[in-house]
Amino acid sequence: DAAVAGVMVLARSRMAAELLSEQVRARTFEKEYLAVLSGIPDAPEGTLRDLLFYDRASRTARVMPAPGPDVKEAVLDYRVLGTADGCALVHIRLHTGRTHQIRVQFASRGLPLLGDRKYGAQSDGPLGLWSYQIVFFHPQTNERLVFTHDPPQAEPWLAFFDTLKEK
Repeated sequence: DAAVAGVMVLARSRMAAELLSEQVRARTFEKEYLAVLSGIPDAPEGTLRDLLFYDRASRTARVMPAPGPDVKEAVLDYRVLGTADGCALVHIRLHTGRTHQIRVQFASRGLPLLGDRKYGAQSDGPLGLWSYQIVFFHPQTNERLVFTHDPPQAEPWLAFFDTLKEK
C-alpha cells in the first residue's frame, strides 16, 4: 500500500528480486506491522482468516463468503498492545500478503484503521498502518537479516507512545 510507511526492502538486481520473491512465496519472508484501529477487538489476540477478492477496477478488496475465481486466502495474527480513546494499537504478523489485507480484514469486522476512509474510517489524517519489522535471508550470503523501525512521534501513534516504548 502506498500510504503505508515504515521499513521495506528494495532489491538492487533482478536476481536479488527473484530470490526475495521466492522467499515471499515460500513464506520465509516475515512481515510485521503496527496498526491503530477505530475500535477495540473483542479478543486481545487472535488469528484472522478470510477469503479476499481484489477488484482492480475499484482498487479495493473485500471479504468473500466462499471460494471463487481470483479469491485468495488471507491470514494474519494480531495482538492488542494498548487502548486509548476507543482505539486499539495492534501488532500484526502477516502469513499472507494480499493487497490491502490488513485494512480490509479489520474493516470487515467493524474495526477500520484510523485514517482509512477507503475502508470505512470516519477519521481523516494519516493511515494508522506502519511496517514495523521485516525478516528475510540475504540473497547472496543467506544471512538472516532483521530490520525494525518504530513509528514516529506523530498522529496516529501519539496516544500510544508510552506503549510503543515498552514493546
